[in-house]
Amino acid sequence: MHTTCSDGSESLSKVLCLCEQCKLEIISITDHDTVKAYFELQDPKVRSLFSGKILPGVEISTTCDSNNIDLLGYGIDYEKIDKLIKHVTSAEKTGYRTTHLVENLKTFGINVGHIATWRDIYPELVSKHKDFLDSIDPDLATGLTTFLRRAMCNKSSPLFVDTSELCMSVDEVIKIIHDCGGLVFLAHPSQYYEHLDQILQSLKGKIDGIENFHYSTTAKQSKFFLDYCNKNKLFISGGSDFHGALRPHIEIGHGCSNIPKDLITNWLDEGKLLR
Repeated sequence: MHTTCSDGSESLSKVLCLCEQCKLEIISITDHDTVKAYFELQDPKVRSLFSGKILPGVEISTTCDSNNIDLLGYGIDYEKIDKLIKHVTSAEKTGYRTTHLVENLKTFGINVGHIATWRDIYPELVSKHKDFLDSIDPDLATGLTTFLRRAMCNKSSPLFVDTSELCMSVDEVIKIIHDCGGLVFLAHPSQYYEHLDQILQSLKGKIDGIENFHYSTTAKQSKFFLDYCNKNKLFISGGSDFHGALRPHIEIGHGCSNIPKDLITNWLDEGKLLR
């Protein structure tokens, strides 16, 4: 789940209160490219808002074979990793993607003017240029996240935005998470579409697990990931991927299927939970 420390719409305190209302047992705040929330959690008043367990985590953007991907780090020493990761704010990443999307669209004769961000550009593309989107991929007009993943993060798409210069390399990210005592999980694997096999092959023997339980993962995909993890001795994780107003259809505790507790506890290190 994400807070205003990265691209979530709700403060850490509000997220903790929502988690308490849902009676969640274990949570992890995995803001993008920052662990700022964990320094806020050092305040006893903030920590007291949630009575469950908190596992320090982070979601770090990187590239794998030119594909934009995200890696989750769980059970990290957040004070140590804060000094090692490349801090790219959500505003910086949004600005970069917007600038390059505008340039990409111009090559197709589409001028979107001075629209603030790529998220604001998207509705105009759907309303005025749907035929163009359909010519690339009929699914692009079905939702903002689909557009992000299938167009802007997909190296095969003419609207691809290469964000590698904003990120650390995938090997750097994996090493840093491991050096900080954490486990590395591939985030939301179903969103990598036709490049998934290539990504899994490149990460083989390097990561510790896969985020199998995610709102974008179908039952068929979930079974594939479970079988893949069992075959390759990988751990399994999952969560709501709550972002607040950015994804209003995703609620805390309800973003994915119920996660069998034994799948988590077989890798969860109780000693790394925040007290």
